[in-house]
Amino acid sequence: MTEVGDFQVSESPLQLSVVKKEKESVVKIQFVDSITNEVVAGGDYFVDKDRDGIFNHSEVEQWVPEEYRLVEFGDFQVSECKETPLQLTVEKVNKSSIVKIQFVDAETNEVMGGGDYFVDGDGDGIFTHREVVEYVPEGYELAEFGDFQVAECKDTPLQLSVVKIKNDVKPDPENPDKPNPEKPDSEKPGNPDPEKPNNPDPEKPNKPDTQKPNKSNKNNTNADKKTPKTGDDLQAAGAFSVLGAGALAAIAALLKKRK
Repeated sequence: MTEVGDFQVSESPLQLSVVKKEKESVVKIQFVDSITNEVVAGGDYFVDKDRDGIFNHSEVEQWVPEEYRLVEFGDFQVSECKETPLQLTVEKVNKSSIVKIQFVDAETNEVMGGGDYFVDGDGDGIFTHREVVEYVPEGYELAEFGDFQVAECKDTPLQLSVVKIKNDVKPDPENPDKPNPEKPDSEKPGNPDPEKPNNPDPEKPNKPDTQKPNKSNKNNTNADKKTPKTGDDLQAAGAFSVLGAGALAAIAALLKKRK
């Protein structure tokens, strides 16, 4: 009501002047990603509660898309945003992106694993192989390295080659020269086993020394010397004895004739 004061009571209607109370204004706003320049949200929003034709960025912060924050501040004219959308820059709070990756066996070309993974923590649209090493299937190691574009892996899976690890033991990426705890040095060729120091090599059996004399031959020689004489030897000795007796008899006869 714009007309105030005292009035006389009358049978005729009293006419008082009033003006229409203005409501909040409706403006068009679009929120634009600071990196990709894509419109991530937008619409018609109520602003300017004090009806002065001006609204502040704080009046639209409640409509900023989730995971984003407003990075453009200040006051804006309501009249400039009724027909043409006002574009406000927003920045992603969590800058990581989701990409599709498949891990393919380098020998069989079979897909051994894969899925949707968070990468690109700095939000620059590029991620490196180091960001997906933790997702490599167990028993395998990554065989493809480098940088990859996030945009190329959002809808079409990126296929990365992997190779099977021998003995299913993954090497330490920070210490590639670190020895394998499941294969101690004692098991390497040329290193003796401390628990079996005198264990012979089954592929190299002990060979007899051909230069040393055979003691068994010597023993056989000595045995031959002590062996008793055979029957032939006894007959020869008996004949010698008979011949010797006859000779003695002849000598005795000659001695008698001389006497």
